[in-house]
Amino acid sequence: MNLFAIAGLSVAISCAILSFITLLFGKTRLHRLLLNFNLVVAVWGLGVFLVGIADTEAKAINAWKIAHLGGVFIGPLFYHLVSRFCGTVNRKMLFFAYLIALFSSAGIIWTGYIIKEARYVFGLYYNVATPIYLITVIGTYFSPILLTYYKLFRFLKKTRGHKRLQTKYMIFGFMFGFAGATTALFPMFRINLFYPFGNFGITLGVSVLT
Repeated sequence: MNLFAIAGLSVAISCAILSFITLLFGKTRLHRLLLNFNLVVAVWGLGVFLVGIADTEAKAINAWKIAHLGGVFIGPLFYHLVSRFCGTVNRKMLFFAYLIALFSSAGIIWTGYIIKEARYVFGLYYNVATPIYLITVIGTYFSPILLTYYKLFRFLKKTRGHKRLQTKYMIFGFMFGFAGATTALFPMFRINLFYPFGNFGITLGVSVLT
C-alpha cells in the first residue's frame, strides 16, 4: 500500500470515528453539522484510498468519483457549520451552495464532463482536470471556503472569551485540513511539485476541530 492510499485511509477512519464520537456526545444542531461534515470528508478519504490501491485507470476513475461525491459537499457544509457557529445563517446562500453541490454530484455520477480520464503519475492513476472540473472545484470548494474564512476572521475580531478560543481552533484546525487537501489537487492540474500526501493534514485538522 502506497503513502497516498494510507493518507486516504487515515482520513476515512479518523473522520468516521469522529463522526461516531459526535453522534454519541453531540447535543446541538451545530454538532449535527459537524457530524455531517466529518462524514463527507470520510467519503473523500475512502475514495482517495481506493484511488491509491487502483491497478487500472477505470478503477481509479470510479474511485475519484466516489471521492468527489463527498468532496463537493465539503465547502457548503463548512460554510453552513461556521455560519451556525457565528449565528449568521444566510439561508439563500446556503441553498445556492448546496444546489451547486447537488448539480455537481449529479454531473459526476451521470456524465463524463467532470471526471473523465486519469494519467499515471507518482505511481497513481491521477484524475485529469477538465474545464468543467475547474469550475466545479471553484464553485464547491474554493469559493465557499474563502467566503467562510472571511466570515470567521470578522467574527474573531468582535468575539471574546471562550467563543474566541473556539474560533481560533476552527480557523487553524480547518487550515491544516484544507491546506493538506488542496495540495492533493495539484497533480490534477499537472502541477507535479511533490508526492501528493497532503491528505494527512485533513486527519490533523478534523481532530483539532472536533
